[in-house]
Amino acid sequence: MLAMDTEHIAEIKPTRDARGRWLPGVTHKQTGAAPPITTVSAYDMLALREAKRHATVKQAANDAVERGDLRAKFADAAYIAALTETQMQIATTPEAPGATRAADWLMTHSGESEVKAVDAGAATVLGEVADVLRSIAAFARALPADVVDADAEEV
Repeated sequence: MLAMDTEHIAEIKPTRDARGRWLPGVTHKQTGAAPPITTVSAYDMLALREAKRHATVKQAANDAVERGDLRAKFADAAYIAALTETQMQIATTPEAPGATRAADWLMTHSGESEVKAVDAGAATVLGEVADVLRSIAAFARALPADVVDADAEEV
C-alpha cells in the first residue's frame, strides 16, 4: 500500500514552485483546482453575494410583518407597505419630531419628488450649452479683426 502511494506521488507533476506560485503552462483544469478569480468573475461573485443578501433582508422583513392584510395585498412587498404606513403616521402627526423627514421620505419614495431630478438634469444640459457658447465666444474674440470683418461682408 505504501509503494502505491509513492508511485502515485511520482506520477503527479509539480504545479507550484517552492514559493507556492503556479508554474507556467499548468492550468486549473489540469490540477482540479478552482479557476482563478478574474475581474469579471469577481464582479459576478459580488453580484451573487449582493443578490443573496437582498433576498435574505427582504425575506426577514416580510416575515416580521405581523399584519395578514398587508401580506395578502402586497405579497413580497408587505414590509414596504408596513414601512410606508409607519412613515405616513409619523408624517401626519404635527408634534412628531421627525414629521418633516418622514414626509420627505414618503415624497421621495412615492416618486412625487422626481420633478427635482428632472429639473436638475435640465440644469445640467443648460449648463453644458452655456459652456459651449462661452467657448465659441472666446474663439470669436481670439480671431483677428480682419477675418471677422471679411466674414461679416459676405453675410
